[in-house]
Amino acid sequence: MVISSHIFAAYLNCPSKCWFRYRNEVATGNIYSQWLERQSQSYRKEALKRLLASAHGDDFIIAPSLPINIKMAKWKLATDIVVHKDNLQASVHAIEHIIRIPSL
Repeated sequence: MVISSHIFAAYLNCPSKCWFRYRNEVATGNIYSQWLERQSQSYRKEALKRLLASAHGDDFIIAPSLPINIKMAKWKLATDIVVHKDNLQASVHAIEHIIRIPSL
């Protein structure tokens, strides 16, 4: 089973909640928890929308294919990246790539 960002975040809140998510148990539903998740997703979408609005044509890429060669990248902002290593998986909302000028 893959340990995702979602499962790790659950562990930080409550180890029991993490175990239930890891085992794909159906949640009984907590109104506050559901509201908080929707609110977080809404903030995340709005922040991403603002980031993309400030970027120009080729300055950003959405869900790039992996592996990414950072040194050869032409973009400044990448969004919706899922990174895998063994049985670990992380969802990265955005990465900023700073293009550096080589020193003389």
